[in-house]
Amino acid sequence: MVVDDATAFVKSLNWETKNLTETRDYAIVTSNAHEVAEIIECFEADWERKPFKGDEHSHLIWCCGNGRDRIAQFIDDAKDSIFLQNERYQDSVIIERLVRAARRGVKIHLMARPPHKLKKEKLVEAVGGMRIMQDVGVKVHKLKHLKLHAKMLLADHARAIVGSINLAPGSFDSRRELAIEVRDDDVIERLTTIAHHDWEHSHPLDLTDEGLLAEFENHRAKGTDKLATSRRSREAQGSIERVKPRVFRLAVSTFEAGVGSRAYQQTIALYAEVTSAEMCDVQHCPAKPCSSCHLGWRLTTDLSCPPAVASRHTAMSPHRVRPS
Repeated sequence: MVVDDATAFVKSLNWETKNLTETRDYAIVTSNAHEVAEIIECFEADWERKPFKGDEHSHLIWCCGNGRDRIAQFIDDAKDSIFLQNERYQDSVIIERLVRAARRGVKIHLMARPPHKLKKEKLVEAVGGMRIMQDVGVKVHKLKHLKLHAKMLLADHARAIVGSINLAPGSFDSRRELAIEVRDDDVIERLTTIAHHDWEHSHPLDLTDEGLLAEFENHRAKGTDKLATSRRSREAQGSIERVKPRVFRLAVSTFEAGVGSRAYQQTIALYAEVTSAEMCDVQHCPAKPCSSCHLGWRLTTDLSCPPAVASRHTAMSPHRVRPS
């Protein structure tokens, strides 16, 4: 929106009552002559159905055009922290840049819409993207009390991008979208305050198979069939519950044959396999979680370690045991 050819609004919100009362959204007001002129130029081109595409010389961030390149560079330039608020994360280039940022030590706080709120056809890419980032240490949360509709990136509490661009191929390649990069101190201070407030009033997203199933069942939503979770998770959980007690009893009996016995090693490997646990490089009693392993090996807490087994913990020699 441009007023009197002098002031422009760049925003994430739609012209709906809910975007003014129920959702987290942002708008930036600019009177920069170059930015206002660009928006007018784009509007007139679209009105006349003429080509318009932002490029590396544009002041603003446009889709189709320079959107993917500008946001990727924005992420690449981050040194310490990134706060992101976006409905979904599907674009492979942007996900790659966020993964690289996390691996070089940038602390990333990512907020997204809960998976059950996404359209079924967007679910696979969106959940997959969030899982990839979560696997490399990115914190993925959902907002409490407000619906997330914002499209905002904040880097190092010094630079921000606000606009209408979802981090998805459809936005970058197929739609007219607009965003603006800002460095003004008062704007950055306000965005920083909101970003931290929202993070403090958010919950981590549970992106495990079990977590997704529970979320979709609680909200009576459909779509988990596309994630290949329903059948696999239920069958696997049932198998684990049936096998665990039998494997543990076998482990206790074979333990008496000696820590280094082949039967004991095979039993430990089987236990790790059916519980989806990772084994560390130190031999463990199957009833006791590792207290020093950097992998954080977790076993069920309902099992107790028999005295005959516990007495031998100090005699265990380190050697690698992993499922084949």
